[in-house]
Amino acid sequence: MEGHDAAYLKESVGPALSQALTAMVTEQPTDSVDYLGRYLLAYVKREEGREARELKFKKAQEVAEAYEKAQQDKLAKEAEEAKLADMPVDGEETLVAKLGEEVEVTSLFPEFLELVKAGTTATSTYIGVKTGAVSGRTVISFVSGSEGSDMTGKGLVGGNPDDEEDKPEGVSFGAFKELEVPEEEEPAEPEEPAEGEEAAEKAPKGPQFLEQLVVENVVRDSTVKFFGVPKLGAYAAVPIRYQSCLHSEGVAVPEVPPEDGSQFVPGYQTREMLLGLHTMGQGGRQFSEQELAFARRLAALLGQALERSEKALWDDEVARRSGAKEAEDSLAAAVAEAKAAAEAKQGEEEGKLSEELLPETKDLEAKKARPF
Repeated sequence: MEGHDAAYLKESVGPALSQALTAMVTEQPTDSVDYLGRYLLAYVKREEGREARELKFKKAQEVAEAYEKAQQDKLAKEAEEAKLADMPVDGEETLVAKLGEEVEVTSLFPEFLELVKAGTTATSTYIGVKTGAVSGRTVISFVSGSEGSDMTGKGLVGGNPDDEEDKPEGVSFGAFKELEVPEEEEPAEPEEPAEGEEAAEKAPKGPQFLEQLVVENVVRDSTVKFFGVPKLGAYAAVPIRYQSCLHSEGVAVPEVPPEDGSQFVPGYQTREMLLGLHTMGQGGRQFSEQELAFARRLAALLGQALERSEKALWDDEVARRSGAKEAEDSLAAAVAEAKAAAEAKQGEEEGKLSEELLPETKDLEAKKARPF
């Protein structure tokens, strides 16, 4: 038992007594018992504080490790989603090829919308065209929708530009709003270019617009216009802008003929459309950033395809007009040449006739000259 008791005392109070006795030898206190008691009390407080700090540190370390793991999981998930987003959706490569070749791009709208619907898992997708003013108001006309969509033929009317209180229907017009860019301080004067170098031109600043308009919960937004029964879900409108030359002033005659000798030049106007998509009926599901990025990418491709195809149609029309003008000029030249030839021939015939009549004319004049 004595060995067991000694082991117990050594394990339980040995470190504390050892430190206390060592301190007593160093300090040589007058009241050794009081010093020992106070030292042991202080030792207990120090140990409790150390244990508390160790426990707190341990918890903090566990929280840090959990946070780091969560971040790693998040990054891994985002990397996987980005990888999936970069992978073409079934049918994407085929459609992209068609967008690069097809002249009648509007015929691809249904296929385009089904691809966007598949790539974003949207409930419905549709295309709206922003058209000219009706009684001073712009209009968004929905011209095509994915399978099951009832948006085709519907539209939204914009607000009266002369009445600030007259608001547009729905939220989609906000996708076309130009952003207010704060004025920047005047930059410092650029350094003079070295001899033989040209000064760098300052790039002009153009207008800036939203990449997309997103309503996370359409039911809670009172400005959303519903064409059916409202349901939980999100709505996104992705603007599509391209330079159009198919309009009443699209074929212009240049004041200064270009170097290539072209008779006509394209007159471009910015045309605005939108790609709309929503998740209504999916329990309030939000669009992920990858899904929105996919929609933006497809919308940009559609805008490029429309601009390319319209320029191709413009080229065909200009070629037709140029051919017609050349044919008209050729015909006019041929008529002038034929007229000149006819006049020359007529002159020759008149000369011959005069020569044939000349002897008779001389005899007649001689007879007239004879005295009676």
